[in-house]
Amino acid sequence: MEYKQALRRSRAVAGMTQAEAAAKLGVAQSTISCWERGKSVPSVSDAISMSHVYGLPLDKLLGLEPLI
Repeated sequence: MEYKQALRRSRAVAGMTQAEAAAKLGVAQSTISCWERGKSVPSVSDAISMSHVYGLPLDKLLGLEPLI
């Protein structure tokens, strides 16, 4: 799964709108939209923050499969 789809799904599973997620992450709603459309990539620190806010490990948040 591409990271943009994984970000959108992770936010939805957390039960948040883009506006709610943006407020909790301290970014603009348009930033969330850009990440979820693949127009930009979140920084490492933003990805870690999303992981905490959405309650998911980074590999799940970004749609990565375990290496093992």
